[in-house]
Amino acid sequence: MELSKEDVFTDLPAALVDKLLQDGERIGETISEQLKALQAHREVLRRALHEQGLLRNVAELPIVDVPTVCGIDGSYGAERLVAVDIVGFAALGVEGLTPPSEKREWPEPHFASKVWAEPHREETTLLLRACMVGWELTLAAQAPHEVVLLDGSLTTPLIYLNQALSRIDSAATSPIHTYLKEHLKDFLSSYQQILMAARSDRQYAALPKYSSRREICRRLTETVQTNLEDKAILNLLLSAGEYTQPVPLEQPSSPWHLSLPPEWENAELVELRDSIVEILSKEVRVIYYRPMPWIPPLRIEVSRAVAENKARRASLLRGLQEQCRANGMLEPYPLFLADKMVKHFPEALGIIRQIATRHAALQHPEDASLFFLALHHYRTET
Repeated sequence: MELSKEDVFTDLPAALVDKLLQDGERIGETISEQLKALQAHREVLRRALHEQGLLRNVAELPIVDVPTVCGIDGSYGAERLVAVDIVGFAALGVEGLTPPSEKREWPEPHFASKVWAEPHREETTLLLRACMVGWELTLAAQAPHEVVLLDGSLTTPLIYLNQALSRIDSAATSPIHTYLKEHLKDFLSSYQQILMAARSDRQYAALPKYSSRREICRRLTETVQTNLEDKAILNLLLSAGEYTQPVPLEQPSSPWHLSLPPEWENAELVELRDSIVEILSKEVRVIYYRPMPWIPPLRIEVSRAVAENKARRASLLRGLQEQCRANGMLEPYPLFLADKMVKHFPEALGIIRQIATRHAALQHPEDASLFFLALHHYRTET
């Protein structure tokens, strides 16, 4: 049961609540001082962006028709029970606000999901996350829309897949192991398609809500010293309709890599893996765009093929603008809706647990108490 805002402090000691409230005021004062200091340098920083050729306006781009847009998001979860874990993932796509003239169809289904009953394993979460992100890529690659939005960074799938494949041997008897092996080629093919963005009528873009990267800030260090990241700075600098000139994705200290299990390796998987790593290392570009005054700048990660073609860039930014017109949402409509929907998936696992418990008890009424205890949470439920 989710706690209401009024219940948050109910079970905490009064002295601890007082301390937390004082900490909130102290943190608020610190943040306000930092932002005031940056606000005082706003015009200087905007001038620096302009002088470096980083400040752009959508009015400079070609006029394009409103594109069709969809958003893809995913979730995973686990019900930790006494005997087993009920685990699963879901990925789904949501269509954006479509232009009146749109006639193309998006074949069903727009989702993928799978649930398992698994022994307790530390690796299970890693495998679930890899399956989730793999299906996000697959659904995105299958979507017929002109602008396809992914929640998260373009580097996230590689990280999640690598973490899972690095620990895959520890879960060799798991059905998720078999599932991931069967689908890995499709996942990597879809990933490559999205990163290459070869079709001019498909603009794939990843929009991470959170990022600590500083591609833009590093270019402004001679103007103002700050420890804030790009999104925080550009929230102060960009006006509605402005965006930053595409810049290369900041690279990690160690090269991107994906460790394929030796027994899985074949020429096709190795070629896909090498292509993905090379594109992430050289071809990804980053744009920050503020479509509306009430929305913080969106971090957009795209292929260089999209970023450096003005018509494709215009289609992408026009699509984002059209999906951000509702002032109650701080992200594009299809990503907002996909996120709202898929967040309920972990809660659905609780219902599956209840169904499984009831079914087992009805099948074997003489052992009903055994099933109720075996399929009960091992932690205190709220």
